[in-house]
Amino acid sequence: MTNGGADGEGPLVRLAKLIRDARTELGWTQDELATASGVSRPTIQRYENAKTSTPEFELVRAIVVALNVDPREIPVALGLVTRDEMGLPPE
Repeated sequence: MTNGGADGEGPLVRLAKLIRDARTELGWTQDELATASGVSRPTIQRYENAKTSTPEFELVRAIVVALNVDPREIPVALGLVTRDEMGLPPE
């Protein structure tokens, strides 16, 4: 999985944005998210900066669940399926 893409925003960057935007919308720090999700702050930091080549699904799921983000957003952010295919409303 790479960061690049034809749209200029690759799957890891979209995943990073999903996590970072949800966290900041809640007004949480990375430390607060780490406590709520059970995922270490360095891992959260790597994911938010798109500095991982292969995100671990269970860790990403724990993060988005703690952020109250629909887990179906993960494969959409990674470009594996469309919002429509996942039964999600348009953005």
